[in-house]
Amino acid sequence: MSGELEIQSPPQALPFLLRATGSSAGIATLVQKVQVGKLTGPAKNNALRVIADIGTPEQLGTIFDLAIADGASPEDQHMYLHTLYPAVANRKVVPPRDLLKISELLNSPNSAVRSAAVMCLGAWKFQPLREDVQNQIHIEENSLPEKQAAVRAVGAYSDQPAAAMLNKIVSSDQSLEIQRTANEELLRFRPQQGAKLAVKFFQAANATQAEPLFQTILSRKGLSELVAKAIGSETLPKDVAVVGARILSSSGQQDSELSKLLSIAGQLNQDPVKLSPEEMAKMVEELSLKGDAHRGEAVFRRENLNCFKCHAIGPAGGTVGSNIISLGATAQPDYIIESILDPNAKVKEGYHTMVVATDEGKILSGIKARETDTELFLKDAEGRELVISKNSIEQQKQGASLMPAGLTSNITHQELLDLSAFLYALGRKPEFTIGTEPIVRHWEAIQATDAAAYQFRRISYAAAATANADFQWKSLYSFVNGHLPLADLPEFTIRNRSVAGNRGMSFVRTHFNSTEGKVDFELNDSSGLQIWIDEKPVDVAQRISADLTSGTHQITVAIDRSQREKPLLLKPVLSEGFARVELPTGK
Repeated sequence: MSGELEIQSPPQALPFLLRATGSSAGIATLVQKVQVGKLTGPAKNNALRVIADIGTPEQLGTIFDLAIADGASPEDQHMYLHTLYPAVANRKVVPPRDLLKISELLNSPNSAVRSAAVMCLGAWKFQPLREDVQNQIHIEENSLPEKQAAVRAVGAYSDQPAAAMLNKIVSSDQSLEIQRTANEELLRFRPQQGAKLAVKFFQAANATQAEPLFQTILSRKGLSELVAKAIGSETLPKDVAVVGARILSSSGQQDSELSKLLSIAGQLNQDPVKLSPEEMAKMVEELSLKGDAHRGEAVFRRENLNCFKCHAIGPAGGTVGSNIISLGATAQPDYIIESILDPNAKVKEGYHTMVVATDEGKILSGIKARETDTELFLKDAEGRELVISKNSIEQQKQGASLMPAGLTSNITHQELLDLSAFLYALGRKPEFTIGTEPIVRHWEAIQATDAAAYQFRRISYAAAATANADFQWKSLYSFVNGHLPLADLPEFTIRNRSVAGNRGMSFVRTHFNSTEGKVDFELNDSSGLQIWIDEKPVDVAQRISADLTSGTHQITVAIDRSQREKPLLLKPVLSEGFARVELPTGK
């Protein structure tokens, strides 16, 4: 190592290099190069990040001087202020300068500069300009992000006057976004006070507005207990309670006291919902005006609803419930809405459960699949076949639908409209109609466990194509249009082998049967992919090929998330001269 610092190095590497070498001279060199304008673009950004991380007070003072210098561009001023802010927020380092001079930047014509200056003043707890910071909240012309920055700056003072001001904002006629920001600041340094105000906020907010505050509450130890205590016997809007319960569930806190109280406060009961004719007419009208089928497909796919567990859409999904491939072409909106709200109101012939008591004291239930003279075959909610000897049956009766009542306790009213719109679009709208063209709809993804990540580091990405006990595979399905969305895939953070840093990787596979001969598959796009058929790598292009024997085969795909954002679509080529390919169906 020559000792010459490479400014173009990745920003995360520079602080490490400078700390490792103990080079105070290296930091001084960076400051000097910034000062005389020798650095531009990414190199300048990288240098300023290093200075923010490990620069001395005097070096940060130089950055302060540059921020308030005559002729500095708004872009540079913004960069310099964003060097000063993390230095004080993370390291409590304040530049030894006349901080009053930053007041000039509060009047900058650039809103980003004004916001950054306000955030610095709050983090410095600078008293002489405290009133100016507070005034930024009430300037009508200021944008929402500017006002929110000012609220966070007020909170950064973290004293009793700050708490009083934030309390006043939460109880004011400011927008709910501003009130929420003030509430988040109070939760940080006056948690009991903030918890009580959070309940009032939830009572006035809608689901979208409430979600960020729930995220804040769960991100800090002890806050969920304080909010639960503050809820007590209060009531909350159902949609707000649904969102809160969902966030708790996704964070593994579904059994917490807050989760229980949200269910009570939002009346999230598991009973079926029965609508009057007038209520149904109103909801059908709402569906046509506000329902969004694309959003509804995302609701249908949600793991906690388990729709695919019982229902298939064409060749993909469970076989316990009816195949809903063309539901929208055969059912009216009111039927669909009622089926969601009250699953037992109108159960299709052949889809009632059967409950059987045996002479061994077992209670078994499922959909009747078939029967012989001696045995009864049921299919349970997991799709497993239960075989019951007729001689062992003591009692049997018709049960309810396998679809759970109270489904809507897990979704908001808007999500109910969207889900209904999606189901009503199936087989009726072209973009939600499955044609005869075969498309891979069944996939499995490797779960992002430590053990799996270790295998990829130890071996290579090709390990995904092999049988490995450390890989946990989970089934998932493509959208109706055949696309497999990358957002649904588990993502590994794996050290990049070609350039410094990490990259996100996902791994999926599918199986198929073929006759002997040449097999071709077409991709919608080949960027960011590595592909193996069975365990052999193939040249990745818009069309991939392999000569195969008759039998079951596997396609494995490694997806570099840093190079690809498009969903994955894969379909076999079925034409003369190619082997016959059969894709999987069902679960």
